[in-house]
Amino acid sequence: MLALACVPAVALAGPSMLVDGRIWSAREAPSLGRGYSLSTNTFRSTCLESAPGTHPTTDLSYDFVQIEDEVDAVSKLRTAWSVGFVQDWMRAFSQMGRANGQVAKNILVLLDVSTYYASVDESRSSLSASARGILRDQGVPAFFSACGSAYVRGVTRSAQLVSVLTYFQAWDAPARDLPFEAGLRRQLLATELNDDQPARELPGYRRPTISTQAWGLGRTGGVTLVSSDIPTFKASIKDAFKAMNGPLAGRVTSMEVVPWVENPDFLAQIRIEDPDRLEDQVVPAQTKKDILTTNGELLVEAEDAARARLDAFYRARLCRAAIHERWAGEDGTALLEEAKGVR
Repeated sequence: MLALACVPAVALAGPSMLVDGRIWSAREAPSLGRGYSLSTNTFRSTCLESAPGTHPTTDLSYDFVQIEDEVDAVSKLRTAWSVGFVQDWMRAFSQMGRANGQVAKNILVLLDVSTYYASVDESRSSLSASARGILRDQGVPAFFSACGSAYVRGVTRSAQLVSVLTYFQAWDAPARDLPFEAGLRRQLLATELNDDQPARELPGYRRPTISTQAWGLGRTGGVTLVSSDIPTFKASIKDAFKAMNGPLAGRVTSMEVVPWVENPDFLAQIRIEDPDRLEDQVVPAQTKKDILTTNGELLVEAEDAARARLDAFYRARLCRAAIHERWAGEDGTALLEEAKGVR
């Protein structure tokens, strides 16, 4: 029989899709089946046994884009973390060009690999033995403390390589060196050239500066992103593509979290369909789900708040000990004269 608490349900149980900075800036790694709390944005233990996932789908894009200014560059970028990288390099080369009486022209090379529809196959996933033991012996509150009020059901990942190719030309030159850029584009985007069509050397006075950064690469042997010219840069893009296609490659960009009350095995363990009465009325199963979800978030948030207060207490003790060691007088009860002017 499921005991009901008296906290009213203020939020309906159901999946939530997180697509903001809570995901891609998280210090902990989201993984399928791991516990999570929406109210505190914290991860808990992985309480699903093995948590087999469905086969994900992958999207690929490879672009060679001319950009005129920072606003134009930002409009072409797809992730928040790549914006700062591109803006910093464009500003640096712009200042370098002005110092030498030149203007910097920039080209973006973008390689994006997105993996999505990777989700828990709940028909083959069940609670782990330890999670079942907590639920059976200690009850739902202890389960929520260990496993969170929700779990990760789906994850979307994105791996990205961004390169800024920069060349300089005089202030009075045409807007862009279109023949040079066309040759550069042909060498980067073309497939292997025939023997009777060797690659043309780019003009020496237009050798581009290559600035590259990548995110979400997997650990793959023999991969290098170091490039000094166009042929080695093209090879580094191929290597980056290999490193982006691992099963766990890519930074997490979105995550689907589902309350435990929507998990079939969890519902079977707490016997959600058993009759519960409140004021001589049978409580519907959906109402019990809503109450459990709300109370689960409340319990996790209260526990995290208590942990934060305990952390602040020990930090204060360490601070007090450090002050006493550095500034205390001989009797240990007053500060040295020199300490009275220190903030």
